[in-house]
Amino acid sequence: MGATTKEFRPGSDLTLYLRPLLLLTPSHNSTSDGILLLPVLVPVRLLHLQFRPAAARLSSLLAPPRRTPDAGNERVFVVARAATMTISPDTIRTAIGVVGNGTALVLFLSPVPTFIRIWKKGSVEQYSAVPYVATLLNCMMWVLYGLPAVHPHSMLVITINGTGMAIELTYIALFLAFSAGAVRRRVLLLLAAEVAFVAAVAALVLSLAHTHDRRSMIVGILCVLFGTGMYAAPLSVMLILYAIYYKSTQQIMEARKRKADQAVAMTEVVVDSSAAAKNGGHY
Repeated sequence: MGATTKEFRPGSDLTLYLRPLLLLTPSHNSTSDGILLLPVLVPVRLLHLQFRPAAARLSSLLAPPRRTPDAGNERVFVVARAATMTISPDTIRTAIGVVGNGTALVLFLSPVPTFIRIWKKGSVEQYSAVPYVATLLNCMMWVLYGLPAVHPHSMLVITINGTGMAIELTYIALFLAFSAGAVRRRVLLLLAAEVAFVAAVAALVLSLAHTHDRRSMIVGILCVLFGTGMYAAPLSVMLILYAIYYKSTQQIMEARKRKADQAVAMTEVVVDSSAAAKNGGHY
């Protein structure tokens, strides 16, 4: 059986390799001029056919595995997506706001044990009114921020800070009732200064800033600053307590030193008297 020859047709595999080179020849309309390039192209084609299965196996090994859909995970994804689509951003903001108001209320009620002690003792002792005055100023500024003329739709801000104002005013009233003299006058001056400051800020913002964005930005910056001051106010109390403790400690140490010096002096006097008695009154 004679060897069969494959007809060289346009569109065959060999033609695909010859076509770019045939276009480079002077007479690219005829394929006969590209026959001279067969010694170069045939080994290239053979190499391609030889390594194509290995390349296919390598690509299949490197490809990421296909995951079969998991019914459980699919149901969880559908439920989570449905829940996300049904809950609006306003609802999420309201829920987080309610939780935040609850934690803020706990913060406002935390000094209750201190004022129970003041009530029982009938005196403010060494307590300071600075934290309560600072918290009152912070609450007044946030109430101003939540007004419809400054930042509309801020009912949660107004409610919690209005409650905080009432609580802090109760603390300050108890502090004034059980304090006297210079301490009471200092607290009253601080209260008057705070009320005047908040009134001035409200008048300036409402008269000079004519948009809600600008008003809320100005008052919001002040609220952040005074909020930081509110949380830093207990530091002043700690510094006062440290100063009192340091002063009392120094006084105690000085008293002990004086007592020790007096004891040493008395010991020397007793020893000298005993020596004089042994020597017949002569040193």
